Amino acid sequence: MIFDVRDRGELLRRTTVELSAAVAGERGIFVLQRIGDLVGYIDVRSVCIEGAAEFASFNLAIRTRWQGRGLGTSLVKSAEEWVRRRRIPFLIFHVAVRNDRAFALYQRLGYTVCGDVVAANKESGVVGDYYAMGRMLDADEVALA
Repeated sequence: MIFDVRDRGELLRRTTVELSAAVAGERGIFVLQRIGDLVGYIDVRSVCIEGAAEFASFNLAIRTRWQGRGLGTSLVKSAEEWVRRRRIPFLIFHVAVRNDRAFALYQRLGYTVCGDVVAANKESGVVGDYYAMGRMLDADEVALA
C-alpha cells in the first residue's frame, strides 16, 4: 500500500470507502496519529471466496519518516487480534517483491511466503511482482478469542 501519495484526493476517496466498510463491521481499521499527523494505519478484512475457507487480509502503511520504530509491528498485532475475535483461522496478504523492509517485518512476525503473484490493476495503479505471505493462527488462539 502506498501511503505518501501525490494525489491526496484519491487517497481521501479510497480512505472514505474503507472507513465506510469499517463502520459496517466488514473491516477493522487501526490508525496511528501524532499531534494531528496521520503516521500509519492497517486495514484488515475478512475474505470469503466460494469453495475456500474464510481468511483475513490486510494492508499496512507507515509514513516513511516513522518507519523502523515498531509501529508496523504494533499495527499488525492489532489486526491479528481483530482476526482472532472473529475466529478466522489465517491471514494472507501481498507484499511487493522489492519491499525488503516489509518482507523482513512479516518474517519476524512469523509470516511465510505462500506463492508469487503478478498484479496488474490499472484503476488502482498496482502493477508489479508480489509475494503472497500468510500465517495460520494457532487453533488455541482462535478458540480462546
